[in-house]
Amino acid sequence: MKNIKIIFLIMALAVIALCFVGCKDKTQNNNEIVSGDVNNELISGDEEVKVDEELIYEEYEELIEIIPEEIQAYGGAINSIGLFFGESSEADPGDYGVSTLITDKKGLANPLATLGYVLVDVNGDENDEFLIYDMNAEESMKNVIVSLYTLSGDEQETEVYHVLNSYNTDIYELCENNVLRLSTMGEEVNATLYCKIDESLKIIPIERIEVFSNEDGTISNVHYVGESEEGTTISNEEVNNINNKYVLKNVTISSIIK
Repeated sequence: MKNIKIIFLIMALAVIALCFVGCKDKTQNNNEIVSGDVNNELISGDEEVKVDEELIYEEYEELIEIIPEEIQAYGGAINSIGLFFGESSEADPGDYGVSTLITDKKGLANPLATLGYVLVDVNGDENDEFLIYDMNAEESMKNVIVSLYTLSGDEQETEVYHVLNSYNTDIYELCENNVLRLSTMGEEVNATLYCKIDESLKIIPIERIEVFSNEDGTISNVHYVGESEEGTTISNEEVNNINNKYVLKNVTISSIIK
């Protein structure tokens, strides 16, 4: 079994500047190293964190015993989430690299048990990525990717990279052909970005639609291709035609806890 150590939460968020209203600063290439190669040390770092044992598995070996073998390489990432769950309600999820979509699980006897996962090759490098889902989400949020991680390295030295999170106003979903749909909800504009993740973990925009609410009560739809800053006004029918090209991928979600 791989020995993995957390290089704890190097929170250098590399934001892709797509230069458009609504989606700007929303497509984040986190790509931080979450865990690496070491000897089953405390996932919490140099100092043991004193929290309720029902909420968090402080020892790496203890965590490994309760998660499926196929995701044990992601033990460091999973325990980062567990560490956040074990903190007080005032803890900032950003400090732990955790999505705001799961902050309401604090206080549950075993919040990790509410999370599920899918292993799927999202960026086409023939290696599966680790996608986390909320198994108790409302129907409209069932397909939302809470967090996405990937592996790099070999059996002797494996690192876990944190690629992206969904947030309350910015949600990622997986479509067929490994296209990601990012839906951003703002005060003045709602935007839908269709994009892919390449082998270098960079988010590549395919096309996006911005929907503006005008002062006269009308709606304007603007369509952009790739990273272009010049958009074209399109009809509601054309918006539907574009959205219909991207069908949500049907995935089977398994529990993170055995």
